[in-house]
Amino acid sequence: MSSLAVAAKVAAVALTDEEARKRVGWALVIILSPVIVILAFICSLAAGTSGHNVTIAELCFHGGTIPENIPEEYRVYIEA
Repeated sequence: MSSLAVAAKVAAVALTDEEARKRVGWALVIILSPVIVILAFICSLAAGTSGHNVTIAELCFHGGTIPENIPEEYRVYIEA
């Protein structure tokens, strides 16, 4: 028997038993939850970064006042 057929047979047996199905589900939750948390963190970090970049681009192209609390080196970069 090929390994694919054996895997299909094991999956069929596991999915027909409710207790085994619950164990498989919880195992998937345990394995995938850190991945989901990391992806959510990366997405929120990217959203914050892009929001900052949009604000600076609008300031450069449409004018406005530069906030007082940014570092002097960054202020010179924006003004250039």
